[in-house]
Amino acid sequence: MAEIANLLRSVLDQLVWQLVLANGKDPSVSRTQFPIMVDHAAYAQGKNPPRNRFLEGVARKHRRIIDNYQPYQMGQQAQRHPLFILNEVVNREKHRSGHAVLGTATECRALLMVSQIVDRCEAKL
Repeated sequence: MAEIANLLRSVLDQLVWQLVLANGKDPSVSRTQFPIMVDHAAYAQGKNPPRNRFLEGVARKHRRIIDNYQPYQMGQQAQRHPLFILNEVVNREKHRSGHAVLGTATECRALLMVSQIVDRCEAKL
């Protein structure tokens, strides 16, 4: 589950990266990432708030959309928001606990089919 959570979190960060590029800016010059915040004041207020740092280069219209998906929009229930839970799983896996895993594979077959005409990829395992 942690691996899936990490991949989902990465997709959100890549989305913001692409939004910066679409706005004609360079995302590599800042800590561009998808913010996940439970407290609006901590997110948007003060000197150089996280919203400005994480979304540097993102167009205003896209910032508003990202703001609308923030956990703080749920008020007292913010910690039940799916993005908050996702972020907690990712951070717990990265920073708080290690897991030892042992596994074996007995057989694996994969077929990768790529069609340039429709630009899609199908994988069969």
